[in-house]
Formats: sequence, C-alpha cells, structure tokens
Amino acid sequence: MLLVVADTSPIRYLVQIGHIDLLPRLFEKVLIPGVVADELRHPSAPQAVQSWMGSKAKIEGLGVTSGFGGLAIVTLVVWALHEWRVSQ
Repeated sequence: MLLVVADTSPIRYLVQIGHIDLLPRLFEKVLIPGVVADELRHPSAPQAVQSWMGSKAKIEGLGVTSGFGGLAIVTLVVWALHEWRVSQ
C-alpha cells in the first residue's frame, strides 16, 4: 500500500494550481492530519483551499485524521509501517 501523510504546503499548492487529483492517483491512501486540515480551513488560507477542504476533500477520498501536529504524523508513520509489515 502506498501511503502519504500530507503537510499543508503540498496540499495548498496542488489545490491552487488545480492538480490536487495527483495525490489519489499516486497514492492508495492520503492522510491529512487534523492540525493540517485546520490550517487549510483557516481564514488566512486562500479561498480555493478553504472551499476544497469544505467539500471536495471528502469526495476525492483523502482521509482527515485527528491529532496534534508532529505527534499525529509520527503516529501515522508508525501505523503505516505496521500495516506495511503485516501486508508483507
């Protein structure tokens, strides 16, 4: 399984240039930590990004996880490694 844990900048710029569809085409699972989702929904984020997070993120199958910053990412990486080992 190809998994990516997305950070704010790649999501933001892919939305802005109209190529967010690349992530689900390249990866089987795309996870967006809750703290990243909060940044993408923040009033200071570009309107296109806020709109995408409000509607299209779920439609395009990108998973939003809960958690707190770096801890969420570390937890997801550990989970992904475990899943990878189990599938081998």
